[in-house]
Amino acid sequence: MAVRTVVLGNPVPGFPSLLVAILFLGGLQLIFLGIIGEYLGRTFDEVKRRPLYLVRQWTRPHRVVQASPRTRQQESEKRSPDP
Repeated sequence: MAVRTVVLGNPVPGFPSLLVAILFLGGLQLIFLGIIGEYLGRTFDEVKRRPLYLVRQWTRPHRVVQASPRTRQQESEKRSPDP
């Protein structure tokens, strides 16, 4: 019927209203599917309980502590023991 309408130009009774109804309901389904997908995605992120980003190093700019030379020497001894 659709091919006959396009090629021959003969209007099929009720075709435009049927097409509008099908397209409207299909669009409505896609909208609700997007809403459900968004809900499930946010629920999945919440269940994982992971942060949105990872911090490699934590720094405190308001409090700077410098190690004494003795502390630095002790730290280097801990990292690389003599064989």
